[in-house]
Amino acid sequence: MRQSEFRLMEKALGLKKGKVILSVYDENWPRLFRVERNLLKDGLGKLETRISHVGSTAVSGLCAKPILDIMVEVSSLARTEKAASRFERCGYKLKPRKEDPVPGRLFFSKDVNGLRCFHLHVTEAGSAFCKEHLRFRNVLRKDPKRAQAYARLKRRLSKQFPEDRNAYIDGKAKFISEVICGKPLRKATT
Repeated sequence: MRQSEFRLMEKALGLKKGKVILSVYDENWPRLFRVERNLLKDGLGKLETRISHVGSTAVSGLCAKPILDIMVEVSSLARTEKAASRFERCGYKLKPRKEDPVPGRLFFSKDVNGLRCFHLHVTEAGSAFCKEHLRFRNVLRKDPKRAQAYARLKRRLSKQFPEDRNAYIDGKAKFISEVICGKPLRKATT
């Protein structure tokens, strides 16, 4: 990573672990994803089949925690887990399976200067996990009303649970599930 890209990353990314603080959309997030994707492609070699920018930072205009979510599709999770050192050489740390309740993925994180900057979700190409993450991102990219509704929910939850990332995630689950299942957007009630 060049020095200018590192300075840009320090300005645009980073959050203390476990905190829930949202940032307005940063136009630099797609560029920082491309830089990180290139680092991963160089470090992983033939291990990956596709690297995608997912999560809220991948949706133009959407507020998000300033942490880039990246999904790496692989042909075999078992083989990839054995090659975890390749991810470590790129600065990522694997969360042990027994601590990660999400089936069908390996979860890595990368901190820079003590702040969490990247979440890396490694899954098999074509898995339910993969399809759901891509579908959710794509629906929000194409449907501004749904993206705005998601932003409102995220802002409310971040105020309600600023120190409880798990409660914040749980609070989004129903909305995410409805988007993935293609349910129509419900009118907000006050």
